[in-house]
Amino acid sequence: MNRASKPGHIGQGTSVLANERRLSALFMQFGLNWLPLLALPWAFRVLQMSPLSLQVLLVTLAVVFVGIQQHAINLCVHEAVHWLFFKDKATNDRVANWVFAYPLLMSVETARFIHLQHHKYLWTHKDPKVIIFEDIRRWKFVRFVLFSGLGGRFIKQGLGFIQSSRTASEKYDGAFPIVKVLAAQLALLAYFTWAGGSLWSFIILWALPYVTTAQLIKGLRSILEHQIITGEVDEVAPFTRSFRLTWLDRFLFMRVGFDHHWAHHRYPSVPFFNLHKIDEPPGKYTCFEALVRLIRAPAQTTT
Repeated sequence: MNRASKPGHIGQGTSVLANERRLSALFMQFGLNWLPLLALPWAFRVLQMSPLSLQVLLVTLAVVFVGIQQHAINLCVHEAVHWLFFKDKATNDRVANWVFAYPLLMSVETARFIHLQHHKYLWTHKDPKVIIFEDIRRWKFVRFVLFSGLGGRFIKQGLGFIQSSRTASEKYDGAFPIVKVLAAQLALLAYFTWAGGSLWSFIILWALPYVTTAQLIKGLRSILEHQIITGEVDEVAPFTRSFRLTWLDRFLFMRVGFDHHWAHHRYPSVPFFNLHKIDEPPGKYTCFEALVRLIRAPAQTTT
């Protein structure tokens, strides 16, 4: 097994891990994340013949499930941002845009423009990922959940993404191809309406979850990765955390190797399927243990 020789040092083993690409990883992520979503509209047809009380219950569960899957697709965009699906950068961006980014009203190029600044300026005033500074102690956690779960965060981040797209377009030609993004949305609209039998299928099984559940999960995951728990000390990377996962943690938050977030920030060129091979500080908390501690106690801040 190839491993980094020690934390903070990029040895020959890490170079080997960073150079590996697996087409099977792309197909696996497509299958795990997209196939359940594409099957749901057909179940929606049957659901419409069920009693109203059962419809309400199943629709609620569907909105949660779809949001979880959309968040997982978003994590695949992150992999593409670091050119981790294909060695050829143009192929990487072209495929990832159509398979993962355009359906989420994103482009890999704009996401890259934002995300690489996050890596460069982590936990400074220049870090564009401002959500990691958000206070979720006590009752503020309720405010966070309501704001995210009712669509406020989608609007806030959407406006920021639009501004970043304009800036990115000045650096990368066609960083946000609006026509292609709209084409992806029209394709989703057509499929969900056809398979589900009505426009409500698209609204309930795609649009609503993305505006609400997906944004809540995405926000919580970002905070869990980077916000310090009072008394927590990590001398190597004080503002990035790895996790000791449960199956629920992985399902909700930490697909595609995000539980190895410390390793990712140290070696961002290593694809997700090799991150577990890198030596890193062991995860101290599960996601839910970390969340409870962040809610109950004040988070440390930097100056």
